[in-house]
Amino acid sequence: VYRGGSQESLNASADGDARMKGQQILNKNFIGSPRHFRRLCQDALELVRRYGRPTYFITLTCNRHWREFKELLGKNESVYDRPDVANRVFKLKLDQMLAMLRGPDGILGPEVYCIHVIEYQKRGLPHVHIALKTEVEPSTPAAVDRVVTCQLPDPGDTAETKAFEKKVRSLMFHSCGAWCENAKTGLCKDGFPFPLEPRSWQDDFGFWHHKRVRPSIHAQKNESGKMDKSKLGDEWVVQYNRHILHLWDASANVQIAHTVNLIFYLFKYLF
Repeated sequence: VYRGGSQESLNASADGDARMKGQQILNKNFIGSPRHFRRLCQDALELVRRYGRPTYFITLTCNRHWREFKELLGKNESVYDRPDVANRVFKLKLDQMLAMLRGPDGILGPEVYCIHVIEYQKRGLPHVHIALKTEVEPSTPAAVDRVVTCQLPDPGDTAETKAFEKKVRSLMFHSCGAWCENAKTGLCKDGFPFPLEPRSWQDDFGFWHHKRVRPSIHAQKNESGKMDKSKLGDEWVVQYNRHILHLWDASANVQIAHTVNLIFYLFKYLF
């Protein structure tokens, strides 16, 4: 319940504070206002209190190479030149993905609740964070490996297998740079490269460490400071779900949720 606005107005009237003159408190139904976001956050926390923490935390990003962009954009136009096209295509594809995640036949299991927030962060293209609660939660290494993996696809001779491995290498590999480097230690803030693990396991904090078995092969940075992805192994793979990655055709980070704090991450601009 928001109390600050009314109390501040009363205090200003009593004290005659000229600084409050002309100030207005936006209604909670005003989209984008602080009170609006606080209400959404409180609603999300109520779902967690009533039904439990989310099962999955999913981040889907927009892919500027989507086929729809190539068909809709004019000559010499990029997706950054047409935010109207970018946002409409993203929203339509997101609606399709949410329809497959929700309901009793959701691709990750029967849905209990689903919360999503679309963000831009002044980067030009949108992405979405999704907190999904399912009736059945993976609790064993085998069950976790069936829905979330950090491994490259098994090498094969078929065109489909080779195409999917190429998709994983292009979309689900972490690229270290100045944006993720710790100024004091020089290490990646996101923990990459992760150590190889013979099997998935859960630590005392509830965090899952996923199976990673294929090592990198003489991975070194090139002249531009980027790693040669063709030489990288499982240490650099971001968590993903095979089915979701295939359908979304863009970066699709799927994690096992281990804390309710991710609800605050969805509405992090409040804090």
